[in-house]
Amino acid sequence: MPDLRQTIADRLTPHLDELAAHTAFEPFADQLQDLLGGDFQGNTLFALLIEKQAAGALKPCPNLGDRDTHSMRAWNRLVSGGPEALLAYDNRSLTDVLQSPWHTVVFDAAWQLREKEASEEGKRGKSLESLRTGEIRATLEALPDTLVGALDGTWKAWRTVHDVHCNITGERLKVDLRDWEPVLMRFDMDTRNYVEAEAIGARKPLRHMEMDLPTGELLIADWFRIPGFNEGLEQLTKRREFNINADDGADQQTQAYLERAGFVSITVGNTSPTIYRDGEMMRLGWFDEDSLYDEDGEKTREGPEEIGSTCTDLWWVTMADKQVITDLLMRSEKYADRDAAGAAIDAYVEGTYGATRLQVEPGPLHVYAPSGHGADAQDGRFVKAGLPEIEGLDDQIVLSRAPLELDPRMVLETGFKQGDPAPAPEPEGLTT
Repeated sequence: MPDLRQTIADRLTPHLDELAAHTAFEPFADQLQDLLGGDFQGNTLFALLIEKQAAGALKPCPNLGDRDTHSMRAWNRLVSGGPEALLAYDNRSLTDVLQSPWHTVVFDAAWQLREKEASEEGKRGKSLESLRTGEIRATLEALPDTLVGALDGTWKAWRTVHDVHCNITGERLKVDLRDWEPVLMRFDMDTRNYVEAEAIGARKPLRHMEMDLPTGELLIADWFRIPGFNEGLEQLTKRREFNINADDGADQQTQAYLERAGFVSITVGNTSPTIYRDGEMMRLGWFDEDSLYDEDGEKTREGPEEIGSTCTDLWWVTMADKQVITDLLMRSEKYADRDAAGAAIDAYVEGTYGATRLQVEPGPLHVYAPSGHGADAQDGRFVKAGLPEIEGLDDQIVLSRAPLELDPRMVLETGFKQGDPAPAPEPEGLTT
């Protein structure tokens, strides 16, 4: 990489006269940001990191653990494997880590000029008229050295513009950069200071929970958009909200719906899994029809029995016994009696694409699903855990009458207990 100071100077020098001639602050600051921001900033910072990696200066994040953060994963890939180990868009995630010192120096350079003008003129600092061209030019000529000094591999979390988002816990973390070692920091509400974030361990990839089907009439959709469903649910969940963009938050919402309202809802991404029968099991997932044919295009076998489908516009699969949904609707006080609520359920299922009704034996149903947002990843984790493979089928959720014998190292026994709220009392009259 060319000398960092010279790279920045070469970018600024042709524009010094034009910048120094500005009399209004806003166009001056905008032009400076345009020159030193955007692609120039990203490319320069990325080249600096590549240079530091080649020199062995970069160190891995010591407290990343099994967190899923784009920038720190990219940083560790660069440290261990060099540029060849980087994935698509890793360069953007990496330069985000260093954007704080760069952004702050550029911003401060413009702001200090504005403040100096304001103090001399007693104005709000919206112009640069009182400053001599030489003063502005001197500040700009010092910028390359100032930027190089700021990019020394040390930076405190409290000055960090960039947030590091953990996709597992949902935390918004900051970075202390200590001699090119990025340490994740969290804000401690007790001390009102940033402290080192705890490394987290790996979550088991699958989870097991149990739901009961009192009638055996199993209804499956992404969500039940039936008048009164959300209102009844809010009574049981107390409007509690979870950060479902993070894995832990998605699991917490699944737990809350099962334990408080009696139904299962699992995030699957925009995948619309199909439902297949496999003996006493129902397997929701994606099936590769091409796997049924040989290289000559001849069909060699039959695929699994399809018994239903979903349309996951909401990116979740929600499953409940009809009685559970009826109880929720009755809590909303929108229905005169349970027959009216049942009729609304029937109309919704029969008239909604991707809503499925399955009649099974009443009783317990074991639910196996990936933790967090794993149900949209096709990686064969069910087969790895010991589920008999159906060639061409990638499982997302598995329902079984009996518990499955899967590798306990891969399956978390959640301990979620299905709620059994007492049905709402029959209303005396219809309330809207």
